[in-house]
Amino acid sequence: DARAEQQRYSNGSSFIQCSLESSNVPNDVMQILEGSFSQSTTNQYNTTIRKWRIYCHTENIDYRVPDVNRILSFLTSLCNTGHSYSSVNGAKAGLSTMFSLSHNIRIGEIGIVKQFMKGVYRKCPPTPKYSTTWDADTVLNLFSSWDDNDSLSTKQLSLKLVGLLALVTGQRTQTLSCITVNNIVWGESVQISIDSILKTSRPNRPNPILTLKKYFPNPKLCVVSTLTAYLNRTNSYRGDSLLLFLGIQKPHKPVGAQTIGNWLTYTAHSFRHASTSKVAAKGANVNTIISHVGWSRNSTVFARFYNRPVGKSNDFSEKVLDLP
Repeated sequence: DARAEQQRYSNGSSFIQCSLESSNVPNDVMQILEGSFSQSTTNQYNTTIRKWRIYCHTENIDYRVPDVNRILSFLTSLCNTGHSYSSVNGAKAGLSTMFSLSHNIRIGEIGIVKQFMKGVYRKCPPTPKYSTTWDADTVLNLFSSWDDNDSLSTKQLSLKLVGLLALVTGQRTQTLSCITVNNIVWGESVQISIDSILKTSRPNRPNPILTLKKYFPNPKLCVVSTLTAYLNRTNSYRGDSLLLFLGIQKPHKPVGAQTIGNWLTYTAHSFRHASTSKVAAKGANVNTIISHVGWSRNSTVFARFYNRPVGKSNDFSEKVLDLP
């Protein structure tokens, strides 16, 4: 039955292996192909292919055959069981990738599939997660009320640095988790380069260089001085760890994006909403915002999903830190 089939595929082959299982592709080539996808994309596509294989087993058809009508029926079953447009679109992308590898067929480029997805869009259009966003001044006022950096607890100092970096840079927690102390260059402003492969990394598209400027109007909101204090505080137990952020409790191991997200007072991604929305409300040029947070020049993401009314110079960091 479907439950037994789901259990059978729960720990089965990756979508890459499913795509190429009959192609006699060498294992070392397979590994490089698997490495061409981010872990989040691989997880998403694996889930799609697992559902597709279960569907095909139930319908007694071969999941390896790119039958467009069957694929549309599968996508329809997802739509009719409450899956959102983005979920159905992700499933289409997973199948399109699988069959492009196995049969050199881009399912998503077929006319009837394109038209079908327009219908799914009309039936359940995607909506922003937030219709409004919280006021970034709430967090800034909190930081302003705290003692000077040297008098803060390690927990407070860690939370403050993460919060200021999230607001001032507008970057994802993944990017913040990849900051290493050896890539911090000190000068009139602080330059931080990112070596790791990020969600937005592409060939011929370099990772963003984060620029931190001193903020003189309110020293308690200065991300540069907060960073300096954090490095001084963690120096005694950092050891040979290069990652900037370390655990608050002993043994102070490096922390990842999930922990950094947990440190933020609000959900991690809403910091991105709050900072970009506030800077836009302060009159910053849209191109400045897009460039600062790492979107492509032609991106419509900000206009569609991020520019939300706030619950209450074109320099991004100064505008986001400015309090009434």
